[in-house]
Amino acid sequence: VSTQSTWGHFLSVYFFSFYTFPFSFSQMSTAKRSKVKTVPKRAIKQKVSKKEILIPETDSKPEPKGLFVPFDGEPETELPVVKKTKKAKAEFLSERKRKKLEAQKEEATEQYEQGRQRNAAPTTAEGFRMLVVSNPNCSYYWCQFMAFYVEQGQLEKARQIVDQALATINCREEPELFNVWIASLNLEYQFGTEESVKMVFAKASARVHAPAQLYDHLIKLHVSREKWAQAFEASRQLCNKFGGELKSWTTHYRLLVQRGKRDTMKAFCASALSRLPKDKHIQLLSQFACIEMKEGNPSHSRTVFDGLVAKHPKRTDVWSLYLDMEMLDAQKTSNYSHTRSVFDRVTTLRLSPKSMQTFLTRYMAFEKEFGTQQTQDAVHKRALKYVEHKCAI
Repeated sequence: VSTQSTWGHFLSVYFFSFYTFPFSFSQMSTAKRSKVKTVPKRAIKQKVSKKEILIPETDSKPEPKGLFVPFDGEPETELPVVKKTKKAKAEFLSERKRKKLEAQKEEATEQYEQGRQRNAAPTTAEGFRMLVVSNPNCSYYWCQFMAFYVEQGQLEKARQIVDQALATINCREEPELFNVWIASLNLEYQFGTEESVKMVFAKASARVHAPAQLYDHLIKLHVSREKWAQAFEASRQLCNKFGGELKSWTTHYRLLVQRGKRDTMKAFCASALSRLPKDKHIQLLSQFACIEMKEGNPSHSRTVFDGLVAKHPKRTDVWSLYLDMEMLDAQKTSNYSHTRSVFDRVTTLRLSPKSMQTFLTRYMAFEKEFGTQQTQDAVHKRALKYVEHKCAI
């Protein structure tokens, strides 16, 4: 009998400890009261006081009932959820963006330094050959190879490099081919003869995709050496072959202004207007006036501009170009009367609010830089007058 009671006592204690140990005491008490009628929460608080259960008084809220108690005896607590404000989020994002930009800048700097070391110009002919073999369509490397032989005085080898480049570069790479032709023309113009220059120019003009640009470059070469006769001859050929392009006429007009040939300008302008369509006449005359203001007679430029704005007062692009040229001349001569006169004329027109705002803003900026407080007040009154007129309408 004693043995059976002992085993029964052991089994009862074992099962009791197995089922009750992983749970908290609050869960155990809840399981015991599950069969009994539950007592309201208020009643429990009234019956049980803090002194009876020996809970120290703290400012923190009591733990909710029914939480799992781990085996190490330390209760788990939930971390507080901190909500970020809009300002904190913005600062966090700006900090991330700043770090990202700094990383990108460092990476770009490192790549640039590596590229400089990798793309350093070779010092031998074999190095240049390897360079152009690895980049056969790059005109820059071919021109460097040509310049390498020019520095050594081996002009024939430089010409051979030009021929190799023209034969190697893909025909679809038109800008690269054009650069090689320009380099060849520069080589012949500096070290060759007039016949060699003409021969290279004839070949290039027949094969490049933009022969007008080739003529323009040849004219610049003649002007740099002050070969005015050859420059005028090339300019006449440019106008005859490409008379429909505006730049052809402006190039020849610039030569006339630089040489001061006023007697032929009037006939040249009439010829240009007859060759070009009517929708390009205003643009052509505006370009002629700009050339006169920069390199010729400013009074003649003002005469052309005055005629254009008198005939086309609503062309704000012409007015803007007129003001640009006047401000450029004013910075050279320190005479701002002509600029103020143009501003006064354009701000009295019946223009749209957007256009008038642009001109008044430019006028005020001009007076703040070169004028006085009285002139600034005059511009302000002019703006108020325009607004009152628009509101009255």
